[in-house]
Amino acid sequence: IFAAGEAGFVDTYIIAPSTIYGKGRGPCRNIWNNVHVEDLMDLYGLVLELGLSGNGPSDSYERFFFGSAGEHVWGNVAQELAKIMHQKGLVDSAEVKSIALEEEKSLVATATNSRSVANRGFALGWKPSRLSLMETLPLEVEWTIEQMKDGSREPNAPIPYGMEDK
Repeated sequence: IFAAGEAGFVDTYIIAPSTIYGKGRGPCRNIWNNVHVEDLMDLYGLVLELGLSGNGPSDSYERFFFGSAGEHVWGNVAQELAKIMHQKGLVDSAEVKSIALEEEKSLVATATNSRSVANRGFALGWKPSRLSLMETLPLEVEWTIEQMKDGSREPNAPIPYGMEDK
């Protein structure tokens, strides 16, 4: 993509979002960045305006934007979800059980750190302002409960982990 931009085939801008939240899950103590989907939309709009202005940077690597606004630790997300679900009577305990990667290999991606700083986006005037990931968790649990009632789901809505067969 960078080479195509430098060769003049296409005017390239790249945004690399961090964890885009809505419906997160997973254990671990690793730190990841995150961004609310609506804040990410704002960044896309600013980068689009820059690209259409004709005043963007000539260096293709300066057209690479990180889309990260906050940080989370997967273990803290799991603890908060357990607390919310216990308060709603959805689980018997607010206790979180650690799962060894050997037991669940699909979680290996959460056993890493993934951190970035959105300096170029901030320089464009990007100001993430939506609820944090932790603040959205109660809302996401409510959304998931509504989707599970009477088996109704939005088209293509993700099925919450552990509910695949219900």
